[in-house]
Amino acid sequence: LRVRPIAVIEDSRCPIDAVCVWAGRVVVRSEVIGGSWRETRDLEMGKPQQIVDGALTLVAAQPSKQADVPIDSRAYRFTFDFQGGI
Repeated sequence: LRVRPIAVIEDSRCPIDAVCVWAGRVVVRSEVIGGSWRETRDLEMGKPQQIVDGALTLVAAQPSKQADVPIDSRAYRFTFDFQGGI
């Protein structure tokens, strides 16, 4: 299974130098590729999605947000986890 991030759809995470009442969320549009198939999914951090015989989860997004400092889209790095079925 391969995952290729295409675009950040939402990054409303609370900046590390701010106090927020909501932690926010990250949603990344990604191309998921496995064998002879591929599909596009919007993956929200921490929310597993059923993919073939397992669950794919976006588990981390870097860099952390800072108040009033925009993140260049090329600077993003993502960590995904796949838990396959038995």
